[in-house]
Amino acid sequence: RFVPKITSIAIAIAQKSSSMFTIRYSQKGSLRKLDMASCRDCRPSEADANQDEVIELAESKNVPPVILKDICDLDDAIYKILPRCLDYKRMPRKGPLPMDWSLDIANEKARKICQNALQCARKEGNYDLRLAKTVYEEYKSKGYLKESTYKHMDLSQPTAEDVYASEGYYGPSELIGWGDEEVTDDHREENDDGTVSYKVRTVYFADPWGAEAFNVVELVISVEVIPSKVEG
Repeated sequence: RFVPKITSIAIAIAQKSSSMFTIRYSQKGSLRKLDMASCRDCRPSEADANQDEVIELAESKNVPPVILKDICDLDDAIYKILPRCLDYKRMPRKGPLPMDWSLDIANEKARKICQNALQCARKEGNYDLRLAKTVYEEYKSKGYLKESTYKHMDLSQPTAEDVYASEGYYGPSELIGWGDEEVTDDHREENDDGTVSYKVRTVYFADPWGAEAFNVVELVISVEVIPSKVEG
Protein backbone atom coordinates (compact mmCIF):
# COMPACT_ATOMS: atom_id res chain seq x y z
CA ARG A 1 0.00 0.00 0.00
CA PHE A 2 1.29 3.47 -0.93
CA VAL A 3 2.07 5.67 2.03
CA PRO A 4 2.66 9.33 1.11
CA LYS A 5 5.76 10.91 2.57
CA ILE A 6 5.29 13.80 4.95
CA THR A 7 7.74 16.43 3.84
CA SER A 8 9.33 19.04 6.08
CA ILE A 9 7.39 21.71 4.20
CA ALA A 10 4.11 19.99 4.94
CA ILE A 11 5.05 19.68 8.59
CA ALA A 12 5.95 23.37 8.73
CA ILE A 13 2.64 24.34 7.15
CA ALA A 14 0.74 22.16 9.58
CA GLN A 15 2.60 23.57 12.55
CA LYS A 16 2.04 27.14 11.39
CA SER A 17 -1.68 26.59 10.92
CA SER A 18 -2.01 25.17 14.44
CA SER A 19 0.27 27.69 16.16
CA MET A 20 -0.98 30.69 18.05
CA PHE A 21 0.52 34.17 17.97
CA THR A 22 0.38 37.28 20.09
CA ILE A 23 1.55 40.87 19.78
CA ARG A 24 4.37 42.84 21.37
CA TYR A 25 4.06 46.63 21.58
CA SER A 26 6.54 49.39 22.34
CA GLN A 27 7.14 53.08 21.72
CA LYS A 28 10.22 55.21 22.24
CA GLY A 29 10.61 58.97 22.29
CA SER A 30 13.93 60.69 21.64
CA LEU A 31 15.35 64.15 21.05
CA ARG A 32 16.43 64.45 17.41
CA LYS A 33 17.39 68.13 17.23
CA LEU A 34 17.94 70.76 19.91
CA ASP A 35 16.75 74.25 18.98
CA MET A 36 19.34 76.93 19.74
CA ALA A 37 16.56 79.01 21.27
CA SER A 38 16.56 76.52 24.14
CA CYS A 39 20.11 77.48 25.08
CA ARG A 40 20.42 81.10 23.99
CA ASP A 41 21.78 83.45 26.66
CA CYS A 42 22.26 80.50 29.01
CA ARG A 43 25.22 79.45 31.10
CA PRO A 44 26.63 76.04 30.11
CA SER A 45 25.02 74.42 33.15
CA GLU A 46 21.67 76.00 32.29
CA ALA A 47 21.93 74.88 28.67
CA ASP A 48 22.63 71.32 29.81
CA ALA A 49 19.66 71.47 32.18
CA ASN A 50 17.37 72.69 29.38
CA GLN A 51 18.51 69.91 27.10
CA ASP A 52 17.92 67.35 29.86
CA GLU A 53 14.41 68.73 30.33
CA VAL A 54 13.60 68.24 26.65
CA ILE A 55 15.05 64.71 26.72
CA GLU A 56 12.95 63.91 29.78
CA LEU A 57 9.87 65.21 27.97
CA ALA A 58 10.64 63.03 24.96
CA GLU A 59 11.20 59.95 27.11
CA SER A 60 7.94 60.54 28.96
CA LYS A 61 6.31 58.90 25.92
CA ASN A 62 8.31 55.66 26.33
CA VAL A 63 6.60 52.30 26.67
CA PRO A 64 9.01 49.35 27.06
CA PRO A 65 8.39 46.24 24.91
CA VAL A 66 5.39 44.48 26.42
CA ILE A 67 3.31 41.48 25.36
CA LEU A 68 -0.42 42.10 25.33
CA LYS A 69 -1.21 39.72 28.16
CA ASP A 70 1.20 41.63 30.41
CA ILE A 71 -0.13 45.12 29.69
CA CYS A 72 -2.34 45.23 32.78
CA ASP A 73 0.77 44.65 34.91
CA LEU A 74 2.43 47.86 33.73
CA ASP A 75 2.99 50.71 36.15
CA ASP A 76 0.12 53.19 36.12
CA ALA A 77 2.39 55.94 34.78
CA ILE A 78 3.32 53.83 31.75
CA TYR A 79 -0.17 52.38 31.33
CA LYS A 80 -1.62 55.88 30.89
CA ILE A 81 0.64 56.43 27.87
CA LEU A 82 -0.79 53.46 25.94
CA PRO A 83 -3.09 54.07 22.95
CA ARG A 84 -6.79 53.55 23.55
CA CYS A 85 -6.84 50.26 21.65
CA LEU A 86 -4.62 48.73 24.35
CA ASP A 87 -6.58 50.07 27.32
CA TYR A 88 -7.75 46.62 28.36
CA LYS A 89 -8.74 47.70 31.86
CA ARG A 90 -11.63 49.74 30.49
CA MET A 91 -12.74 47.51 27.64
CA PRO A 92 -16.26 46.05 28.00
CA ARG A 93 -16.14 42.28 27.89
CA LYS A 94 -17.71 39.05 29.00
CA GLY A 95 -14.91 36.90 30.33
CA PRO A 96 -11.22 37.31 29.49
CA LEU A 97 -10.16 39.10 26.31
CA PRO A 98 -8.37 36.93 23.73
CA MET A 99 -4.62 37.54 23.66
CA ASP A 100 -3.65 34.84 21.14
CA TRP A 101 -4.72 34.42 17.53
CA SER A 102 -3.98 32.49 14.37
CA LEU A 103 -1.18 33.93 12.25
CA ASP A 104 -3.41 35.75 9.74
CA ILE A 105 -5.60 37.29 12.42
CA ALA A 106 -2.60 38.34 14.54
CA ASN A 107 -0.94 39.97 11.52
CA GLU A 108 -4.09 41.92 10.71
CA LYS A 109 -4.59 42.92 14.33
CA ALA A 110 -1.00 44.20 14.50
CA ARG A 111 -1.69 46.58 11.62
CA LYS A 112 -4.87 47.87 13.28
CA ILE A 113 -3.10 48.39 16.61
CA CYS A 114 -0.29 50.26 14.87
CA GLN A 115 -2.75 52.48 13.00
CA ASN A 116 -4.71 53.24 16.17
CA ALA A 117 -1.51 54.00 18.10
CA LEU A 118 -0.33 56.32 15.34
CA GLN A 119 -3.66 58.18 15.31
CA CYS A 120 -3.49 58.58 19.09
CA ALA A 121 0.09 59.85 18.89
CA ARG A 122 -0.93 62.43 16.30
CA LYS A 123 -3.96 63.61 18.28
CA GLU A 124 -2.87 63.33 21.86
CA GLY A 125 -0.37 65.82 23.14
CA ASN A 126 -0.05 68.86 25.30
CA TYR A 127 1.20 72.41 25.17
CA ASP A 128 4.78 71.24 25.78
CA LEU A 129 4.81 68.61 23.03
CA ARG A 130 2.85 69.34 19.86
CA LEU A 131 2.68 67.70 16.46
CA ALA A 132 5.40 69.42 14.44
CA LYS A 133 3.46 69.77 11.22
CA THR A 134 0.49 71.30 13.03
CA VAL A 135 2.72 73.95 14.60
CA TYR A 136 4.42 74.59 11.27
CA GLU A 137 1.10 75.08 9.47
CA GLU A 138 -0.08 77.48 12.19
CA TYR A 139 3.03 79.63 11.81
CA LYS A 140 2.77 79.46 8.04
CA SER A 141 -0.84 80.66 8.08
CA LYS A 142 0.21 83.63 10.23
CA GLY A 143 2.98 84.56 7.81
CA TYR A 144 5.75 83.98 10.34
CA LEU A 145 7.74 81.66 8.08
CA LYS A 146 8.81 84.62 5.93
CA GLU A 147 11.12 85.60 8.78
CA SER A 148 14.53 83.91 8.88
CA THR A 149 14.03 83.17 12.59
CA TYR A 150 11.62 80.37 11.71
CA LYS A 151 13.34 78.81 8.69
CA HIS A 152 14.50 75.81 10.69
CA MET A 153 10.88 74.83 11.40
CA ASP A 154 10.51 73.26 7.94
CA LEU A 155 11.42 69.62 8.58
CA SER A 156 10.46 68.59 5.05
CA GLN A 157 13.71 70.02 3.69
CA PRO A 158 17.27 69.01 4.51
CA THR A 159 19.64 71.78 5.48
CA ALA A 160 23.22 72.01 4.23
CA GLU A 161 25.79 70.93 6.80
CA ASP A 162 27.78 74.17 6.68
CA VAL A 163 24.78 76.38 7.45
CA TYR A 164 22.90 74.04 9.75
CA ALA A 165 23.96 75.73 12.99
CA SER A 166 23.11 79.20 11.67
CA GLU A 167 19.66 77.92 10.65
CA GLY A 168 18.76 77.17 14.24
CA TYR A 169 19.61 73.62 15.32
CA TYR A 170 22.48 71.86 17.02
CA GLY A 171 23.61 68.63 15.38
CA PRO A 172 24.32 67.25 11.90
CA SER A 173 22.11 68.08 8.98
CA GLU A 174 19.53 65.46 8.03
CA LEU A 175 16.06 65.18 6.57
CA ILE A 176 13.68 64.39 9.42
CA GLY A 177 10.31 64.97 7.77
CA TRP A 178 6.94 65.24 9.46
CA GLY A 179 6.52 61.59 10.42
CA ASP A 180 3.85 59.17 9.23
CA GLU A 181 0.16 59.87 8.79
CA GLU A 182 -1.06 56.37 7.91
CA VAL A 183 0.24 52.82 8.24
CA THR A 184 1.12 51.45 4.79
CA ASP A 185 2.84 48.39 3.40
CA ASP A 186 6.07 50.38 3.43
CA HIS A 187 6.00 50.17 7.22
CA ARG A 188 5.52 46.41 7.17
CA GLU A 189 8.33 43.88 7.52
CA GLU A 190 7.59 40.19 7.04
CA ASN A 191 9.70 37.59 8.79
CA ASP A 192 10.64 34.09 7.65
CA ASP A 193 7.98 32.50 9.88
CA GLY A 194 5.21 34.61 8.30
CA THR A 195 4.86 37.02 11.21
CA VAL A 196 4.94 40.73 10.50
CA SER A 197 6.11 43.82 12.32
CA TYR A 198 5.23 47.48 11.83
CA LYS A 199 7.22 50.58 12.71
CA VAL A 200 5.93 54.15 12.33
CA ARG A 201 7.08 57.52 13.61
CA THR A 202 5.56 60.77 14.80
CA VAL A 203 7.47 64.07 15.01
CA TYR A 204 6.79 66.76 17.60
CA PHE A 205 8.08 70.19 18.51
CA ALA A 206 8.93 70.31 22.21
CA ASP A 207 8.77 73.61 24.08
CA PRO A 208 8.38 73.10 27.84
CA TRP A 209 8.99 76.82 28.55
CA GLY A 210 6.62 78.48 26.06
CA ALA A 211 9.61 80.25 24.55
CA GLU A 212 9.00 79.52 20.86
CA ALA A 213 11.60 76.78 20.96
CA PHE A 214 11.21 74.11 18.29
CA ASN A 215 13.12 71.15 19.66
CA VAL A 216 12.48 68.14 17.43
CA VAL A 217 11.26 65.04 19.25
CA GLU A 218 10.57 61.77 17.47
CA LEU A 219 8.28 59.01 18.71
CA VAL A 220 8.79 55.57 17.15
CA ILE A 221 5.96 53.05 17.55
CA SER A 222 6.73 49.34 17.06
CA VAL A 223 4.18 46.52 16.83
CA GLU A 224 5.39 42.94 16.38
CA VAL A 225 3.63 39.61 15.92
CA ILE A 226 5.43 36.84 17.82
CA PRO A 227 4.72 33.19 18.65
CA SER A 228 2.71 32.97 21.86
CA LYS A 229 5.33 30.77 23.51
CA VAL A 230 7.90 33.58 23.28
CA GLU A 231 8.13 35.56 26.50
CA GLY A 232 9.56 39.05 26.91
